[in-house]
Amino acid sequence: MKTLKRILLGLGIIIILAIITGLFLIRHVANRAVTDYNENILLQGLTDDVEVFRDEFGVPHVYAQNEEDLYRVVGYLMAQDRLWQMDLVRRVTTGRLSEIFGEDMIDTDQLLRSLGIPEKSALIMRNTDPGMMGYINAFTDGVNQYLVDYQKKLPFEFAVLGYKPDKWESIHSFNLIGYMCWDLTKGLATELILLKIEQVVGHEKFTELLPDQSIQEPVYPDFLPAGASEPYMSIQAAVKKIRELGAEIFSGSNNWAVSGKLTETGFPIVANDMHLGLDVAPGIWYQMHQHVPGKLNVTGVMLSGAPFIICGHNDSIAWGMTNVSVDNIDFYEETINLDDTNQYKLDGEWKNMKVMEEKIAVITGAGSGMGREASILFAENGYAIACTDIEKAALEKTVEDIKKKGGIASGIVADLTSVDDIKRLAEQVKNIYGGVDVLINFVGFFLKLAKLVDA
Repeated sequence: MKTLKRILLGLGIIIILAIITGLFLIRHVANRAVTDYNENILLQGLTDDVEVFRDEFGVPHVYAQNEEDLYRVVGYLMAQDRLWQMDLVRRVTTGRLSEIFGEDMIDTDQLLRSLGIPEKSALIMRNTDPGMMGYINAFTDGVNQYLVDYQKKLPFEFAVLGYKPDKWESIHSFNLIGYMCWDLTKGLATELILLKIEQVVGHEKFTELLPDQSIQEPVYPDFLPAGASEPYMSIQAAVKKIRELGAEIFSGSNNWAVSGKLTETGFPIVANDMHLGLDVAPGIWYQMHQHVPGKLNVTGVMLSGAPFIICGHNDSIAWGMTNVSVDNIDFYEETINLDDTNQYKLDGEWKNMKVMEEKIAVITGAGSGMGREASILFAENGYAIACTDIEKAALEKTVEDIKKKGGIASGIVADLTSVDDIKRLAEQVKNIYGGVDVLINFVGFFLKLAKLVDA
């Protein structure tokens, strides 16, 4: 009996120690990156002292003697508060989510790389004023000095996912331009929704929902039959994953102003509500006050990863920004050459698609990385999307029609994932029916058997 009590007591002590150790480790990981805002920091490259005051909300107020010192400190401070967010958005803009989240993000990375954000950023950088580039480079240096100082005290997300962030590069700040352009795009979600509404209520009632059409008649992708699944399903699935990460942040925006003639103080009021990222933590905006004597005195909000105030006020004016939703995405149907699926028809001739070969690094369950080869195709009208789910839906319906005529193996479309699979299906249909004329068309986003006629 005494032996049993000793064993139970020992097990109890071990369990209690394990719980205490676990809680200590969790607390350590969760709080190791919490900054002591009262400490003095020695930054390399500063030409003068820079003072930083945090108000009761933790908002930094930065007082520097010149702009380059200011932005070097801004980079350090932003990394202190938002390093994980900065790295996540950087991975979105470069299509590198699979490296930390696994193969579930491969399609998302392929879509994001098709946007070519870094290539567009490089073009903008080449045309940026040298003085402005100097400020951005100083910001970049500040971020990287933080990475060096806190290499062993990174935010807990890095510990949980088991990786360390790469050095920050100035182009990563420019990538935020493409990131916001993509995020503020509305046509992707609305075009086909509006088409579905029109298919249900009819054109006459549908037009009552829209603004004056005398300016421009809207164009919808009428190659999508009523009741069919959306041909951009693969894009929507990829975008949904971005949204679940908290990296898609646009929901709406508004602003308004009141004349000083109508206020008690006699000064005008500017109100700006950009509706960005309130459903995730942290939000997309980062608040700061920047001051350089005689040159700069501005407070407002910034994007995590960029050094400049986007909306706010200085000592003379206030300004805001809102998004006027615009139809800036169009869907096109393209005819693909079934003898060479890297060709599409343009003006009656077969044209070669632009092929971008990408290697997507993928983290595995064991933690070691592997690579996936991906071919991203571009036609004259942009990124070529193939939606496997749509292919299957269209083909399954066609095969059901054939089965009613005389029978065909019910599992024949079980694994249709490519043009070659569809060719094999066509051959099987021909073998079964001996002389069936099979016309296969690639219509923009999905493949379907458009015509099956008995010989």
